[in-house]
Amino acid sequence: MAEFTMNRILAALDLGPQSKEILNWARWFAKLFNAKVEIVHALWLDLPRYFTEAETKPLVAEMKRERGAIGRRIKQLAVRALGDVSFSVIVREGQALDVIRAVAQESQPDLMVIGSHGHSRLQRMLLGSVTENLFREAPCPTLVVKSELPADGVSSILCPVNFSEAALDCARYAGAIANRAATDLFMLQAVEQADADVNSAQDQLCQWHRDAGVVHARVAEIVRRGDPVKETLTEVQRHGIGLIAVGAQHHRVMDFLTIGRTTERIVRISPISVLVIPAGADQRAKNGSQDQALTTSQLPRRRCI
Repeated sequence: MAEFTMNRILAALDLGPQSKEILNWARWFAKLFNAKVEIVHALWLDLPRYFTEAETKPLVAEMKRERGAIGRRIKQLAVRALGDVSFSVIVREGQALDVIRAVAQESQPDLMVIGSHGHSRLQRMLLGSVTENLFREAPCPTLVVKSELPADGVSSILCPVNFSEAALDCARYAGAIANRAATDLFMLQAVEQADADVNSAQDQLCQWHRDAGVVHARVAEIVRRGDPVKETLTEVQRHGIGLIAVGAQHHRVMDFLTIGRTTERIVRISPISVLVIPAGADQRAKNGSQDQALTTSQLPRRRCI
């Protein structure tokens, strides 16, 4: 089996309240994979259109002077949060979305970590426009930080699946992370049809993930009847889940990129951080070398629940 790798992590900071949490999550992934963290911050001066050049010039000059001070502030924050994890800092002028897009294009990160800007229940449902655009269009997995990293790190990951190609890639990717972190992996299928045979669906899920090559020694399959989003959030509470991993299939509507509605609803409503995994991400994370992972025939089976 090809080795699952993660070499570069891009963490976007706006120096708001979530900055420390973003760096803590970036550190957790970086330590798992011995990855480097690149921190990006955008400086943007949103001046009224009626400002004259004479009024604008000194303000722009002041912003340029602030650039160095902001860079030093970010480095100090990163040293405290990242510890011995290797990192670099990029501070650029421009609108946040444009700057992050440009840096991501240049560095081709394996993971992007961004904030949701929401802390109260209402705020969590109102994601910032930068966050929405990034997790919808990013070609790499994107962690939307909505909760603090647990003190002992993530101990369980929940992966909702629906047997689609995007779900398949998500399951493999989440399984690789769970394997590296030695965490529990819960795979959830929500059956929406009222007359569906739940027992048959459970057998199908158990067989599906084995056939898919989801290799992990601590995996449990869950089948529930109901709405996928509601059942996902219920399982988060029931099992004390630390991270949701959900697949995303990009679609283009006119000039806009969209993802599945279930994925978008989970990102919006979830009280915990969500890792959005685009289709094909598991293949990008393999470098073709051999690792020491167990084969599915060697795995101790956990009872489906």
